[in-house]
Amino acid sequence: MSTIRASLFALFCVFVIALFCKQAHQRPIKAVSSPVQTRTTPEPTIMSIRELQQALNEQDDPWGRYKCGVDGKMGKETLTAWSNYICDRQAIKEFQ
Repeated sequence: MSTIRASLFALFCVFVIALFCKQAHQRPIKAVSSPVQTRTTPEPTIMSIRELQQALNEQDDPWGRYKCGVDGKMGKETLTAWSNYICDRQAIKEFQ
């Protein structure tokens, strides 16, 4: 008797799912009101060391952690400023 109940219940479930699928496929598809917009990324460019130093010096840094001399050489001062900049940017992403 319980196998008959289980079979009837299973058939009922299949019937309900079939009705749902039939209704879902008969609904008209809504047209998109606005055209699809594509976005392109700018071409990646590699900065020279001098450009990197200038960009670090131009950052709004109240503590002066990004300041370094603009000489076109990747020295200890430039590496420290760059490291501080990257560290601060990551902290902003993590804690916002």
